[in-house]
Amino acid sequence: MAPAMASAQAPPVAEVSREQARLAWVRGAVEVLGADLRADETHRAAEGEMLSRGQRVRTGADGSAMIALANGSFLELDANSLLVMFAPASPSVAGVSPSTTTTLARGSMRVRAAPLGLRAAPIAVSTLAVTVWTGRADAMVAADLGGHITRMAVWRGRMRVRVGTREYLLTQGYGVQEEVDHGPGVLQLLPRAPVWRASPPTRLLSFGEPLDVSAQWAPNPRAHTVPASEWKVQVARDESFRDLVESVRVPAATPRWTGRAYSPGTYHVRVVAIDVNRFESSSSAVARIQIAAPTVLPATEGPEEQRARVRIPQGFFCGLDGAPLTSWEQPLTLMPGRPHALRCATDPSGRNARERTIPAGLAGPLRRELQINAPASDTDDGPAVGSLSLRLHDAVGEPVSLARVEAVASNGVVVDPVRETEQRGVYTATLHWPRGVRACRVGFTVNEALHFEQEARAERVQVVAPQAPPPRYDPATVRVETMRIAPPRDPDDDAPFDREE
Repeated sequence: MAPAMASAQAPPVAEVSREQARLAWVRGAVEVLGADLRADETHRAAEGEMLSRGQRVRTGADGSAMIALANGSFLELDANSLLVMFAPASPSVAGVSPSTTTTLARGSMRVRAAPLGLRAAPIAVSTLAVTVWTGRADAMVAADLGGHITRMAVWRGRMRVRVGTREYLLTQGYGVQEEVDHGPGVLQLLPRAPVWRASPPTRLLSFGEPLDVSAQWAPNPRAHTVPASEWKVQVARDESFRDLVESVRVPAATPRWTGRAYSPGTYHVRVVAIDVNRFESSSSAVARIQIAAPTVLPATEGPEEQRARVRIPQGFFCGLDGAPLTSWEQPLTLMPGRPHALRCATDPSGRNARERTIPAGLAGPLRRELQINAPASDTDDGPAVGSLSLRLHDAVGEPVSLARVEAVASNGVVVDPVRETEQRGVYTATLHWPRGVRACRVGFTVNEALHFEQEARAERVQVVAPQAPPPRYDPATVRVETMRIAPPRDPDDDAPFDREE
């Protein structure tokens, strides 16, 4: 990790004793090893874990960790480093309590001073070559060749250094390299922090897609500046650069950088100059980048029903369906059942404005109540007529008026144009059924965006032939015949039989 800026917010001071430390945070591959290096005592480091005498903190190629000491200072362990807690590098260090001395066995770390106003008692950190006292400086300590060579640099404050029997104060803006069994190291002026020539944009507008981010910087223009042999660019999601997104090296001759495919979110970028002796400058000013995207809030149901809305990020200017660009404290309400054109920019003038269509499917549910009435006569006897009634309303029950509704039926059934009635949100149409057709599917399109279908069926209408009326009585059409029947003839009577008509 690059050196932390003095203005960066420090984590809360850990409540630990002089013989304890706490893992303030971990990132990537970080392990804690037991004092005797047994395999069963090795475990993955956890944030908030307490560290005691003899335990080792080891970081992998992508790992880093911050350790809180009792005096309020912090040790930021870089990748591929090993720190031994409360165990000195040599059996005895003059004037230092072995129980409170921590050893950097390999790798590098950043030392962060205790918060301002806290009277911090210095705590010793050693390598094979030197012992330094932390708590009153923002500095770097790196142990090369197992600690035989130690590089130190101070960006703010001052740090006490002891090499054998020799002791001195390393002040801000200087670095030094000390080696075991060699003469005193030579103080070196550190590179100065680079300055932004074209800092990253503070706000970028996205509609959910990742964006590229670019920036340019220049060497510090102040006199007596050590030239950089390369630059280190770091991007993180937080100001303290705990959550590192990427860290890249850039040749000294090309002081520019482009980050690829950054998703919507907030990022922090800083640049560090590195000289030929691998001493680093303090970091540039931290540039904050906000990649924001309007967010569609879906409609909610239940006791607190709400329509679908669009939340506009703070500092951006948007207009819906041709409305002027303006900032919005409250989300914009979307009418359901139709697409919306959202136009946004980073300033009210509309410079570099972008437009995106919000699909009707995201504009909230369009609730419907559909009734298709069967024909009133049997289609077997000829063409018949039916009707449909469609009611549209939104999530809160408000009628959806002025919608463009189209309906098309199958099997030759013809649907007249769908019209809205005097009752808002209610649409009707007539259906013409051909002879013999009993079923069809009616497809609906609302505002050229939403589509749905429903089956319609014409039930057979039973036709009962009317009964013939009873015959009417008309005396003029009735022929009356009178017959007189003679009484039976007496066989003994020879008189003839008489008949009268």
